[in-house]
Amino acid sequence: VLAAPDGRKVLDASTASLPRGLVRDHIESLVTKAAAQDYRPVDQTLLLRTLADRLRGSNGFGAFVSDTLMKLGLLGTIIGFIIMLAPIAGLDAADKVAMRSSMGLMSDGMAVAMYTTLAGLVGSILVRIQYYMLDAATQRVFSDAVVLTETYVTPVLERKGAGTAS
Repeated sequence: VLAAPDGRKVLDASTASLPRGLVRDHIESLVTKAAAQDYRPVDQTLLLRTLADRLRGSNGFGAFVSDTLMKLGLLGTIIGFIIMLAPIAGLDAADKVAMRSSMGLMSDGMAVAMYTTLAGLVGSILVRIQYYMLDAATQRVFSDAVVLTETYVTPVLERKGAGTAS
């Protein structure tokens, strides 16, 4: 049982005060490490690095997706310009009917270019916003885990090492 100075239970195996998850796994690893080294002062630096990596998980994937969406939008722009300029290659300036149909094809190509650019930019921005919020939440969870372990867990483990805790 890990208890706060005011008597509140922080971690109790019989009542499972903390839900299963990365923070609880970190605390269990910290308790295991402390027990293995006879409850001497616990350095949780490596365990905190591991927790940070596990919390971040695939956050980097968001940057990849955002960049990929932008690049796909630019690729669509290039394809649209190719579609737009293709009718000009064999165009006879004297043929008004051909000019009219070429103008229609050119506007279709420009529409493809603009819509793909718009879709790529909007998609990229939306994904980037979501992953920014996810990253901020991840940082808050990590910060809370550090405060929890430094304030409640390691003092109890160190008191056990001194033989004063139950």
